[in-house]
Amino acid sequence: MKTCKKKNIGMLAEEYFEIFHQGDLSNALLYMSEDCLVSYGDEEPKALIEFISKASEIVRGFDFVVNGVYTSSKDSRVMIFFSYSVSDDMRRKSKMVEAIDIIDFDQDQRIKKIQIIPNT
Repeated sequence: MKTCKKKNIGMLAEEYFEIFHQGDLSNALLYMSEDCLVSYGDEEPKALIEFISKASEIVRGFDFVVNGVYTSSKDSRVMIFFSYSVSDDMRRKSKMVEAIDIIDFDQDQRIKKIQIIPNT
């Protein structure tokens, strides 16, 4: 019987990040546990479904760039340092905003928690 090799969680986190920010929410959900929680800044954690419904409107039109992916050898945590550009209005140039996603995985390599920390 063949055993499945676990994937590198850094690669999984980056795959999820790219898929989510391309707006492919149905495939992004495949990376999540059913009880996944997401928090943004100082906000209380929200259930994934509540976050996804709001985020799907927000991420469209932003240009995301991954600056670095960092993993912990002691636990199932990944940090993604990224930036994205947003426009204040049609007359202004877009500005670059930096942020960090801290992504925790469960034992089945599903995302159980995402903490988004914007550089404000």
